[in-house]
Amino acid sequence: MYKQAMIVSVKGDEIEAVSPTGSSCSSCTSNCSRRGCCFPVANPLNLPVKAGSVVRVESSAWAQALEGICSLLVPFACAVLGYFASAPLAAQFSAKAQEGIRACSVLLALFASSALVLILSRRFRPADKPSIREIVA
Repeated sequence: MYKQAMIVSVKGDEIEAVSPTGSSCSSCTSNCSRRGCCFPVANPLNLPVKAGSVVRVESSAWAQALEGICSLLVPFACAVLGYFASAPLAAQFSAKAQEGIRACSVLLALFASSALVLILSRRFRPADKPSIREIVA
């Protein structure tokens, strides 16, 4: 996946970028680091970038696959698990697993898995940074 970003700072091998909010960012004079969230990028092609350069960045296929698995497969699996866990949970409260209880179990499992994915994604950042592929402006 390709995305445009503006270089905010270059300090040796450490390059910080921010996603521009519009197409007029190349001529804008305001400080983008105040508007967006800065993220580190790698420059494996050793392109001559400087602060203010608009570049095209690409994340690795491994990072995209891991993101897809975590954000789609984990909640789906938890929802299925919540559906099948509704009968034993209802039996503990001397109730029968009807549609309302099953729906609540599925929703509870979805919310719990979403919270888990959020916590894990904030704690464990991908090891590889997005790479600069070309200088746009």
